[in-house]
Amino acid sequence: EKELELLIDFAKPLLENKFAGVAYIYGEAGIGKSRLTYEFRQALEKTGEINWLNCPADQILRKSFNPFIYFLKTHFAFTTEQNAVQNKNSFELKFRELTSALEQLATNDALEIVKELNRTKSILAGMIGINYANSLWEQLDARGRFQNELSALTNLFIGKSLIRPAVMYLEDGHWYDNSSKVFLSELSRKFSHYPLLILISSRYHDDGSRPVLFDRGVLKVHHLPLLELDLKMFEKNVLKQFAEKRLEGKVSESFLQILQKATNGNPFYTEQVIEYFSECDFLLKENGVWNIKNKSIKLSSSINAILMARIDRLSLLVKETVKAAAVIGREFEVPVLSEVLKESEVYQNENGNQLSLLHQQIKTAEQGQIWRPTNNNLRYLFQHALLREAVYEMQLHTQLRHIHRLIAEAIEKLYEDDLESHYFDLAFHYEHSEILEKTILYQGLAAAHAVRNFQNAQAHELYQKLIESCRAIGNEEGVISALLHKAKIEEHIGEWEACESSLNEALELAQKNNNLILLGKANNQLGKLIMLKGKYEDAGMYLETAVAFFMDVSDEGGLCDAFGNMGNLFFRQGKYEDAKSFFIDSIAIAQKNPEIVLNPQIVANLGLTHMNQGNYEAGIECQRIPLFLSEQRKDKPTMAILYTHMGIVYLEKGDNDEALVYFEKGLAISEALGNKQLKAIAIGSIGTVYEKKGDFETAMANYQADLELCLEMGDKQGTAIALGLIGELHNIMGAFDKAVEFLERKYVICEQLNYQKGIAKTLNALGDTFAYTKEFEKAIVSYTQAINVSRAIDNKLVLGFSLVEIGDVQLRMAKIKKAQTSYQEALKIAEPLGNPDLLFEVKILGAKILHAIGKTQKAIKDLKKLLTQNLDERELAATHYELNKFFLDDNVHRKKAFELYQKLYEASPQHLFKLRLDALKKRV
Repeated sequence: EKELELLIDFAKPLLENKFAGVAYIYGEAGIGKSRLTYEFRQALEKTGEINWLNCPADQILRKSFNPFIYFLKTHFAFTTEQNAVQNKNSFELKFRELTSALEQLATNDALEIVKELNRTKSILAGMIGINYANSLWEQLDARGRFQNELSALTNLFIGKSLIRPAVMYLEDGHWYDNSSKVFLSELSRKFSHYPLLILISSRYHDDGSRPVLFDRGVLKVHHLPLLELDLKMFEKNVLKQFAEKRLEGKVSESFLQILQKATNGNPFYTEQVIEYFSECDFLLKENGVWNIKNKSIKLSSSINAILMARIDRLSLLVKETVKAAAVIGREFEVPVLSEVLKESEVYQNENGNQLSLLHQQIKTAEQGQIWRPTNNNLRYLFQHALLREAVYEMQLHTQLRHIHRLIAEAIEKLYEDDLESHYFDLAFHYEHSEILEKTILYQGLAAAHAVRNFQNAQAHELYQKLIESCRAIGNEEGVISALLHKAKIEEHIGEWEACESSLNEALELAQKNNNLILLGKANNQLGKLIMLKGKYEDAGMYLETAVAFFMDVSDEGGLCDAFGNMGNLFFRQGKYEDAKSFFIDSIAIAQKNPEIVLNPQIVANLGLTHMNQGNYEAGIECQRIPLFLSEQRKDKPTMAILYTHMGIVYLEKGDNDEALVYFEKGLAISEALGNKQLKAIAIGSIGTVYEKKGDFETAMANYQADLELCLEMGDKQGTAIALGLIGELHNIMGAFDKAVEFLERKYVICEQLNYQKGIAKTLNALGDTFAYTKEFEKAIVSYTQAINVSRAIDNKLVLGFSLVEIGDVQLRMAKIKKAQTSYQEALKIAEPLGNPDLLFEVKILGAKILHAIGKTQKAIKDLKKLLTQNLDERELAATHYELNKFFLDDNVHRKKAFELYQKLYEASPQHLFKLRLDALKKRV
């Protein structure tokens, strides 16, 4: 009663159309969590209309999003008895009811939810196996599907709460899968603005600690209400009240003592013992008081023994039905159960219609409180997990193996046209039937299905099981293949040490088996991983080996991938001619082999390679035809990537308006696809356009939006890049304290990720900040560290700029010899690299050094020669500015520099422009 009152009081904001909070009900199995939840629901429903949204976890089949797929199937009236067309019609009807109800509210929130639900309609349908041709669901890659699943579920539950205040009941939270937990984290960012109460029932962990689905620290920071209830065993007086309520009469003291000893005050145990006594006719009512007939009766202290005794008292047919259902899971479907029991000798010995007979046994078990229907008598749920567990465990191992096999075969037969959505179930049941060939088949299919849907934790677990299954039958090639797939997941989720271990094991086995294709794949994946870790020399060795193996076996797909990786390796090092060559070879292979899917990022990176060499038109042209082809076939994911990268090339070319057009196209498609990562890139890029245009306020707003989106996704590298954009903009604006703050935050994340290029660029930007504030020693330290990191990862572009900038500071500190050394190294890098921005800065530094060592005429000659080249306004201004410094009585260059910087400052109020304008004014 006390706990119920606390829950009802906690829920009061819900009745006022406000967010109520997160409530946990903790307790051991059988303690009464379900009973308290039921009474709470009954009490709420008496106060008004409440949406009760039930999302139970499955103890056995912990598939990704399992609790929410259960909810979707219930909400959209999806049943296995209906065919695909009927299920689609049911979905359409329920979806229209949902959106119509929201449209009638006519609020901004409701209409925005409708817009998003319509966008992700095929996502919700796809999650329960309903497909729409050419839909968003079919267009998306694994990451895109996962992001859209999170978005679709979030909007569905928020939409339900807008129609009517809602309780999301997360039953058995201790069994929630990783994908479901990620969704709840996503939901927690938004749920506080809506009339929702999140109710979670959960057992304790084995160590006695409480499982949590929502970070307590996050709830506390956002001042979100939290209630945690711990249900205890019945005290003697409460136990007496409970027993008397169940038996509808008073109980004797002796009977109460037997109950207390047998159940230890556990409500479910008490309920089962009373049911057992009643069924066995052990009870006697005298003078209105219940007593036990035989006071010397001996009871097992094990609840399983009591439960098994209850099951044993059932008729043979009911018992056979219950035992088979328990192997299917806590929830079971009647069609599957029916197929399984066709093989039962007990059923075969009975006359009459088997399906009718089965329904009779199901009804009898329902009346006996074994289970309850959950969906039009087509699906049933065991009343308690302990009951199902007891029935499962009472069966012999050989019997369980047999039933698991029958269940798997039933699923194969019943869902022949939709096996994909049942791969996980089939892998599970064949594993427990110990039929290894089928286990291996479905573990591989289930793992690949999980990968396609970005369910990385489940895919990783399945590949690990597949490795063990293949080892059991000595299938070493199967082990290698599974290791390579597992390693891809480990690479994606940032578990790089585990990934390297998996790949080394795969490589060793491939060498033992002399399988050239698998040797190529293992070397290719290792090369890519080592490249990501910044060890470019080692990466090159692995990738060259991979190419050799793929060439030996004429594996065009492997070569296409390896050439792409080689291109990326050289691109990262600033070796652009080599990068171009490999990118072009990779693209050529894909173009002549229709079965090979070209990675659009390779095309985009080829464009960026041309761009970094100053060949902007080539950078645009190489993407134009692939973009046109993707537009023709309406390949939106590729369009989004290429629009965004075309925008980057236009931006570097200085065509800000055209860049903005492409970025906005990329952003629009990214939003339609629900691709948050590409959306964040587009938003950040649009910010850079506005920064170049001098609209720092709009630029900063975009960078902040980029940062918030990356934080929301948990994208650490994206977060680091956004922090860097904000820090560097503060630098440009002259807000140096803020610049240091954001750049240091970026540095910490880059260190955590071992993102070496990010570390180098951050250190370089910090050096710029300290140079602006004339903290030259700090600047030297930062630039030196940037140079060391750039050298280690062989990133020539970052290295070149860092050398120029440290040379400039050394010159300002009158350390001319050191400045000369920095300049010479920068020049050696800049000339073969061909990057026009770096070449310009190197030439300016060279002229400054010549002036410092007394060769002013040579410096003037070099700068005047520079003026004859195709310079932009910023470069012209900088060149005239330096010439003005070399001519003490000069007015021509001063005037020209002043005019240019004044024009530049009006367009873009950068701190550097202001400094130079002030300096030029002083020269007057």
